[in-house]
Amino acid sequence: MTEAIDISPLFQEPPAKKKRRIFLWIFLAVQALFVLWMAVTVVTGVMMPDTYNCAGLDEGYRACSTHAVEDAAFGVGGLLIILMIVDFLMGVPYALYRLSKRI
Repeated sequence: MTEAIDISPLFQEPPAKKKRRIFLWIFLAVQALFVLWMAVTVVTGVMMPDTYNCAGLDEGYRACSTHAVEDAAFGVGGLLIILMIVDFLMGVPYALYRLSKRI
């Protein structure tokens, strides 16, 4: 009596490779750089009002340091606008790439 040999494992497809999420890591690196840039902007603008030569002023120190805080706020606002533009410019090509892979 002969036994049937099961050859079905020989014709199975290999397991699918794990997807590499390169875009995700690049996107997160860009976000981290922007967060770091914003933190540096806030620290240099708010914590160091002496860059505006406020140290020698007695009465005008409050106004001078207020300008430093306002400039830091404008700097962070500008960075947020740049961040939104960069996110959009990174997201549109990625969405088009995903759509092309789906078809």
